[in-house]
Amino acid sequence: PAFATACVVICGAARSLESTRQHTGKLSRKPGRPPLTYGAPVASASAATPSSMAGRRLGPKDKLMKTLKAVQKQEENKRCADCDEKLPQNVNLNINTFVCTQCCGVLRNFSHRCLGISMTDFTQDQVMALKNGGNANCNKVWMAKYKQGIDPPIPNSQDSNALKKFLTMKVTTTSIRTR
Repeated sequence: PAFATACVVICGAARSLESTRQHTGKLSRKPGRPPLTYGAPVASASAATPSSMAGRRLGPKDKLMKTLKAVQKQEENKRCADCDEKLPQNVNLNINTFVCTQCCGVLRNFSHRCLGISMTDFTQDQVMALKNGGNANCNKVWMAKYKQGIDPPIPNSQDSNALKKFLTMKVTTTSIRTR
């Protein structure tokens, strides 16, 4: 009862828990408002749930993000363009690829513009460039002359030294690309 009384006071109720129950049989906040219920979910105005989003129209930014997520789910974009990490969460806007967090950090050292997918509001031009680019198209150019067994192996994201060495070779030399 003390906890319930404290909840009523915190919620701004004018009457005590006992007097409210005596008059109405229910716990109420203010006259004319619906009664409070225990265990009911609290919804905030900014929280968007799937059920509340079902009937609403997508804004321009939402449409761009939906398009970008669809491009990200394409088979060739499900792995990092520079290593073999699954489900990359960043994009490299210089060459329009999807990259993992570790490769993103190394590529920034070469002045590549890498952005997190979930933390960025993309422009329509950026989304269209990623849609037209992607990992497969990019690697046709950047890895065109790559010879497995002769050139350094494609590293995994856990070996940071090998990753730096490989990306340095890939970005700064023309030995494995057609550009």
